[in-house]
Amino acid sequence: MTVEAWGRYAVTMSDEELRVKHLADIQVTISRLAQNSFTIRSWSVTLVSLVFALLNNKSTASALAWLPLLPAMVFWWLDAYYLRLERLYRRHYAQVATRIANGPPAHGPDVAPFDMDVTRHCTAVPNLLRTMLAPSVVTIPVILTVVITAYRLTTAH
Repeated sequence: MTVEAWGRYAVTMSDEELRVKHLADIQVTISRLAQNSFTIRSWSVTLVSLVFALLNNKSTASALAWLPLLPAMVFWWLDAYYLRLERLYRRHYAQVATRIANGPPAHGPDVAPFDMDVTRHCTAVPNLLRTMLAPSVVTIPVILTVVITAYRLTTAH
């Protein structure tokens, strides 16, 4: 039995209850990372559109026509970063859920309650470059790059 102090009250929780709460915490982290990834995608389209609107002036358009590539590439990297973290936490979730279902492992390290370290899963999840090239990540940057390139080619003199 473990005792946790919440405010003025002490709550006694079993090991299994702590681990179920741990799963809930991991799920909240996964949901937050998925929301961040979605927000990054919408911001990338919005920011590239804003840069295009600012470049509508013909005197600066050709000199700065490649400028929208910068936010597209930065947001592409961020999207891949959040997706990779989400995958790491999903792997961690599966490990903690397996621990709850099967009990402590016969060999190898056990997962401590509320352990949020996902570095042990890095080899099981594709690296950042491979994540950047995943179809779910690369689609929007490719579309934005094609639009930016087409714009640049049509404004070149």
